[in-house]
Amino acid sequence: MAKVTAHINSMGENVTLSINDLTLKTVALLALTRPSRSVDLAKLSRVHCKYSPEGVTFAPIAVAKQSRQGKPLTDFFFARFPENKNLCPVEAVQAYTDKTKNRCAGETQQMLFLALIKPHNAVTPSTIARWIKLLLSKAGIDTIIFKAHSVRGAATSAAASAAIQAITIQAITIQAITIQAITIQAIAIQTLLKTLASAMMYING
Repeated sequence: MAKVTAHINSMGENVTLSINDLTLKTVALLALTRPSRSVDLAKLSRVHCKYSPEGVTFAPIAVAKQSRQGKPLTDFFFARFPENKNLCPVEAVQAYTDKTKNRCAGETQQMLFLALIKPHNAVTPSTIARWIKLLLSKAGIDTIIFKAHSVRGAATSAAASAAIQAITIQAITIQAITIQAITIQAIAIQTLLKTLASAMMYING
């Protein structure tokens, strides 16, 4: 995944990219930052999105493939990455929607991702997968071994690794606090015992 993000970062600022390159970049960043299937990304609607200081939220307009029947639909949230705007999915979405707003004339053009050729209709999941595969190839990834869904798997693995590291750090912190508390308690008990011993000596004396 590091190789892919390095390539995306090297593409430069969003305003300098062509619509084709910006499309590939935006799809890849959304796939990386919130592990989702191609079908989910194809269902994102620019009409049902809301920006906030934390990121951008897309309200689902169709039941996700992995959703259970009767389970309430959940929003698709993508967080901002202010540390590097070139890798920020929200910045990419904003730039992409701005560059493609003139293509949103009909009802079929209200989806987030639109075809690169006229009449610029909403794309299918297979197109999303092909775009991801194309960016992987540009990043020097062997797409014969790694397919579009590999991005989702890599993003999930990275998230899991980060979670494990966070849990480990938290456990170490809790352990340190516990040891410190026990040490302080032991010192307090020792001090109390010494005080009691001195008092008993004074009484007996």
